[in-house]
Amino acid sequence: MIGGRVLDTSALTDYATDRIYARALVGAAQRSGALVLAVPAAALLAARGRLSEPARAELAALVDFAPVVVDELTAETAARSGDLLARARRRPTGDVTALAQVVFSARVRAWPVVTSDPAPLLALDGAIEIDSLP
Repeated sequence: MIGGRVLDTSALTDYATDRIYARALVGAAQRSGALVLAVPAAALLAARGRLSEPARAELAALVDFAPVVVDELTAETAARSGDLLARARRRPTGDVTALAQVVFSARVRAWPVVTSDPAPLLALDGAIEIDSLP
């Protein structure tokens, strides 16, 4: 069975700036053939907005790798992610658009979220599984 992980903004930023754990995860996915990495489009946008030009080039290369799929931000995805945000008990801090799409993607796929900052994600859904980066 093929499984996977959802990468949030912090995981994408870590990868693009050569943090070893994020790089190792991507390398393991490439080698395994059984691990898919989902990148929500809103998280990709947020990460690119925080990075230098060389780091943005690293993200561009990442989304072209075989085990990586970009979850598009369609009208339906935006609506369902927004509904998730509206129902949240606590309002998360940070880029709520990216956070909501990441949580939505994790719920739909039933995959853990890879992150170095789990608190805002857990504010939206305390039941999602977190794969923490150091």
